[in-house]
Amino acid sequence: MASYTEYDAAGVQLKEDLEDTMWRDISPEETPVMTLSQQQTANQKLTEWLQIEKRAAGANAQIEGADNPAATGHTPTRLSNYQQILQETAQVSSSQEAAENAGISSQMAEEIAMKTVELRTDCEFAAVGSGRQAGAAGSNAVARQMKCLQDQLDASVTTDNGAGGTLTEASVLDNHQKIRTKGGGKDLVMVIPVAAALDVAQFVSSVAGEQAGRRRDQAMDTTLVNAVEVYQTPWGTITMVVDDFIDSNSAILMDPEMVAMKYAQPFESKPLSEGGFYSKRGLQVECTIASLNTFASGLIDHIHT
Repeated sequence: MASYTEYDAAGVQLKEDLEDTMWRDISPEETPVMTLSQQQTANQKLTEWLQIEKRAAGANAQIEGADNPAATGHTPTRLSNYQQILQETAQVSSSQEAAENAGISSQMAEEIAMKTVELRTDCEFAAVGSGRQAGAAGSNAVARQMKCLQDQLDASVTTDNGAGGTLTEASVLDNHQKIRTKGGGKDLVMVIPVAAALDVAQFVSSVAGEQAGRRRDQAMDTTLVNAVEVYQTPWGTITMVVDDFIDSNSAILMDPEMVAMKYAQPFESKPLSEGGFYSKRGLQVECTIASLNTFASGLIDHIHT
C-alpha cells in the first residue's frame, strides 16, 4: 500500500510554514539634516528670524583726549521660510485588524510606524532634496512650501564645482575657506549624496593623494579601507555624512548649530472620521528648515554635471 505523503496532504491539512517575523523594508530612512539640526518651535506660517553681522576688522587708532568716533549701529537682517504641511493616512479594515497576522500584533500600529518614517523622509526631501524646492506662500488652492536649505545660503559661501561630473577636493577646500573667511565654524558636517561618497574616497586613494603622502589611519592591516569619514583641512575638521535624499547635484558643508528644523506642529497622529467598519488615522507634521546664519554653512554646487 502506498504511503500517505506530504504531497497528498498539501492544501488539505498541512499548516503553512510562515515565519512569525516581519522583515522591514530596506529603503533608506536616515534623515541626517533633520536629525543633526537644532529642533525649534514656531508659531506662525511664515517663520522669521534675525541675523546680524559685525563690521570687518580694520585700522582703529584714536587721538588721545579726542571725542569718541560717531556711533554706527548694527541693523539685523530678517530672514524667513514658510511652514510646509506634510500628511499621510493610515486606514485598516476592522476584519484585518481583528485577524491574527504573522510578524505583527496590529496592522494599524504597523501602518502608523511605516508612514511616520515616510513623513520624515518626505521632510528631508523637502529640505534638501532633488529639484531644490522653492518656497511658496500658498493659498486656499495651493499648498505652502518651505524653501530648501541650499537656496538659503549666501552666494559668498557657494562654490561652483564646475563641469566634470566629480566632486573635487579643490571645491571642498575652497568652500571651507569661504566659510572660515566669513567667521564660520571650524568643525562642520559635509552632507553629500550617495554617489559623491566615491568622489571623496578618491581624495586619498588617488595618485595625487598618495604622492602627497596622505594615508588613512587603519587599525587593521588586513582590512582594505576605501572611505573618508573625517577630513582635516587647514581651517578645521569636516565629518562626512551620506544623505540618500539630498539633491544629487549639491553638497552642503553644514554647521549643525546654525541650521534648525522649526515645527509649527510636531509629528502627530489622530483618529479621522469613519464611515464604515474600519479604523482611519491621519498623520501630520508642519515644519520648515532655517539657515539661522546664511554664512555659517556652505554649498558646493554642480557636483555631478
